[in-house]
Amino acid sequence: MTRIAQIKITKPKKSRKLDSNILVGKDILELVSGAMYVEPLSIYREYVQNAVDAIDEAKEQGLYKGRRQPRIDIFVDPEERTVKIRDNGIGISRKDFVKRLTAFGASHKRGTTARGFRGVGRFSGLGYCQQLIFRTRVNLDTEVSELLWDGRKFKEILLDAKYQGGLNDVVHDVTKLSSFNDVSYPAHFFEVEMIGVTRYRNDILLNEEVIEDYLSQVAPLPFHPKFKYGEEIQEFLDNYQAGKNYPIYLKSITNEDEVEQLYRPHRNRFSITDSLGGRFTGVGYLALPGISGDVSACGWILGHDCFGAIPKRELIKGLRLRAGNIQVGSDGIISEVFKEPRFNSWSVGELHILSKKISPNGRRDNFEANSHYMNLLNHLVPHTSNIAKTCRDKSNRRNKIKAFDFEQKKIEENRAIIKQSAVSRKAKKNLEKEIERSLWLMNKLTDTEVLDSREANKLKIKLKKLEGKIVKREVSKNVKSPFDHLPKQKQPVYREIVDLIYEYSPNKESARLLVEKVLGKLDGKRK
Repeated sequence: MTRIAQIKITKPKKSRKLDSNILVGKDILELVSGAMYVEPLSIYREYVQNAVDAIDEAKEQGLYKGRRQPRIDIFVDPEERTVKIRDNGIGISRKDFVKRLTAFGASHKRGTTARGFRGVGRFSGLGYCQQLIFRTRVNLDTEVSELLWDGRKFKEILLDAKYQGGLNDVVHDVTKLSSFNDVSYPAHFFEVEMIGVTRYRNDILLNEEVIEDYLSQVAPLPFHPKFKYGEEIQEFLDNYQAGKNYPIYLKSITNEDEVEQLYRPHRNRFSITDSLGGRFTGVGYLALPGISGDVSACGWILGHDCFGAIPKRELIKGLRLRAGNIQVGSDGIISEVFKEPRFNSWSVGELHILSKKISPNGRRDNFEANSHYMNLLNHLVPHTSNIAKTCRDKSNRRNKIKAFDFEQKKIEENRAIIKQSAVSRKAKKNLEKEIERSLWLMNKLTDTEVLDSREANKLKIKLKKLEGKIVKREVSKNVKSPFDHLPKQKQPVYREIVDLIYEYSPNKESARLLVEKVLGKLDGKRK
């Protein structure tokens, strides 16, 4: 008898919502106030990013008129170990002040065109100073609102294993709220002050030169007025409503009169080595399509001599990515898109992300991986291939010209040796054969597809002139030997010695000068 398996029918599980509060521990604040940012200098990027968003809001409200224009000021005082970053943006009202500045991951910017929208960047400085202070007021408000975060107490709580409070308790324990009247502050502004800044890696957080170098690459700054392609690039970006820039000033508190407006690092020339420099020769533009057929990104690439990898110290190397005109990641963010990654370090250019579907990740060291970002990288491949081909072609042209010059130098050296008339007939014939071979090679180098017509014609003219000199030398007669005054039995010996000098010397020009000295001595003895 066949036994039929019985199917067990179970009743659906009952589910219910959690009825207890979720504990958000104190360590979450450590994550968003330091651990999240691998590069400490990124705290400047975070506060500048918030500042430009506030300026955009102020522009929408029509707050800039006459002499009141948008600006961001950064005050650095290494002696007092303080930093202030102030913008004259829209500010925060008193009623929203505490709520906005103590909220975690609840930014009012999400869903807007603002650059920051995760609501954690404002805490980035807390891990790098003893006190973090926010000050602000809105237009027509009389009082300045201030919120102080005690960084030392915050770190003590993090290390205290007995502390049982959660995030809400920590915030209440390490903050102090106040307000005051002070007409010296702008009518509307927001200010971040970091007191007791941590000494980190050669004190980079208080090093004005390092801060300027960092912001010149990352911040939404204008191109330098003397950069010849700046206006052209900006005009192109404006057509796509990209590349909006802001005036940022770096001030030394120790010398209030010393104010420097910051610019992008691009100039007309740059250095490859201490003795080799490059120059920009033109600019090309690109617009990359998105999945939906829209333009997902626009960008520009500068043409130059392509002498090799551009040093990091020049602050311009690599094809870089920007969102909201703020750099995302490093100069090597898209090296992997190059078939040969080394050519990214030969490149100078930027790609501005336009699509809202391509967003920077929380650390802003890359973009969130999704189909739209992958599509962008795929469309970049032909452009990176063109960059690599251009670099390789220019390098090959230089190598051909260098080889031509090398052979020309060899001919001149060999002709000078023959002119001495001190070598044997056999050695002379060998030198003449070397000259013939050099001429043949030079002729081949002028007939290559690598060179453009202008470069090839230039080399052909050089070659023709050189051939004319050689023919003129060959028809000349009665060349006297420097050994004619010596006894005939000694002449072959001297010639053999001269041949050996040239044969075993690593440098023909040095050998020729040595032979000249020997011949001078012999001639002096005759006199």
